[in-house]
Amino acid sequence: MIARKLYVAAALLLAGLPSFAQDGSDKPKPLLEEWREALRYVITDQILDVIKRIKETDETGLNKELAVVLAETSSGAVKIGILEFFTDKRDSGGQAAAESMLEGYEDADPDLIVSVIRYLAGLKSEKLSGLTEKLVSFDNDKIRGQAIRSAGDTKD
Repeated sequence: MIARKLYVAAALLLAGLPSFAQDGSDKPKPLLEEWREALRYVITDQILDVIKRIKETDETGLNKELAVVLAETSSGAVKIGILEFFTDKRDSGGQAAAESMLEGYEDADPDLIVSVIRYLAGLKSEKLSGLTEKLVSFDNDKIRGQAIRSAGDTKD
């Protein structure tokens, strides 16, 4: 039953139809609240759609929720989407999670690590600076290339 309600809520969100407040009133919920609810359920397609919509509106009221999703989700696509959002906004909210992901770069998805490097380079992360030498000599062209491009960005 709960799964069905989540599916209906997701369909309404993705269709762009307004949902209504839980207090029984006929007042539509603010869009920010709809997005916040979508982030709580951690459904990949919904979250990617919410990130896209947030980028279009320059909304920053969900950055804390995005940081939580970044730290908790197992979806590489969601992590990359959130990292790209934070990179564009120059928001450091995902730094701890990104630095944690960097620790396992050898076994991680190269596209994810490229996003992590790009994000942390923009923040001038000391953790990234400490790994730059290893990353520029790593046996993956994507990771090595991004590490080389970002090497100068991590310095003051």
